[in-house]
Amino acid sequence: MIKKYFFFVLLIFFPVPNIVGQDGWFWQNPLPQGNSLLDVRMLGPNIIAAAGGTGTFMKSSDSGDTWNINHKVNGLDTPFDALFFLDSLTGWAPAGFNVYKTTDAGQSWNP
Repeated sequence: MIKKYFFFVLLIFFPVPNIVGQDGWFWQNPLPQGNSLLDVRMLGPNIIAAAGGTGTFMKSSDSGDTWNINHKVNGLDTPFDALFFLDSLTGWAPAGFNVYKTTDAGQSWNP
């Protein structure tokens, strides 16, 4: 009984450090990123695109299980207010007083 109590007290006052840690800063919550999202679009059966705060553009090709995230597209500090896609490659996103266009499914954006 005393051994169990002693072990419990040790765990409370001397927590075990995270052995498999990640170096540097990284998002913990909310995942997968922390900027506000202002628009989400389905571009195909499993393809999802989302856009929002500080020029964030996110795209998933597996129904949202994993995401490719671009923060501050073209150095933007203003949010993408909406997404408009003609097909899975060509789209537009207004940000502030500019409208950005992509022809490669969001890999690059040009004003």
